[in-house]
Amino acid sequence: MPVDYGPGVPSDPDPEYKVEDTVNPATRANANGLVAWTEDPINVATARTPLAATIYLRKIMVPVSTTFANILASCSTAGTSYTNTQAGVYSSAGVLLGASPVYASSGTDLLVAAAVVTFPLTAISGQSLIVGGTETSFVWVGLHMGTNSATAAIFQGPAAATQTANAGLGVSAIRTGTYAGHATNALATIGNLTPASISATSLAIWFGVT
Repeated sequence: MPVDYGPGVPSDPDPEYKVEDTVNPATRANANGLVAWTEDPINVATARTPLAATIYLRKIMVPVSTTFANILASCSTAGTSYTNTQAGVYSSAGVLLGASPVYASSGTDLLVAAAVVTFPLTAISGQSLIVGGTETSFVWVGLHMGTNSATAAIFQGPAAATQTANAGLGVSAIRTGTYAGHATNALATIGNLTPASISATSLAIWFGVT
């Protein structure tokens, strides 16, 4: 009879998955009130400063059907001059499924120093924020900052070299990458991604999902 490992874990995962989730259940996102995350945040302590007009992407596996309502990010410095800042979710084919409102330090300001901030998601017309369902299913969570100058907004992420984080992966299945954005456009205006055009990066930002 299949073992129930809790939300977000397949009933018959591979042996490595079973070891992680039975020996150390604290490494499960659902044990910490989230439905998914890029990695255990206890290992996240490196300052990450996003460059302007760039979409920073992290892959999140979704082995079971999962509803994405909010994206969380750990902000260490709020920043005093950022614009067109937005989080979004992309399918593995690069289709924009949903996005948060657009934020800026002058106007609708979201970022708070030394806090986990929440980007609420709204589905793009014709798309769904209920994703996943197989052991190989994944999405990319992305953060875009149109500009990030003066006292820059800084987030937290894991410490990993590009070649280590993406070992064995092509850009179309990359764990941490970037995609060219636009300083004055929202994600919906920038549009879908072309996975083959993603660039590898070591600037990995931690994301959680609720």
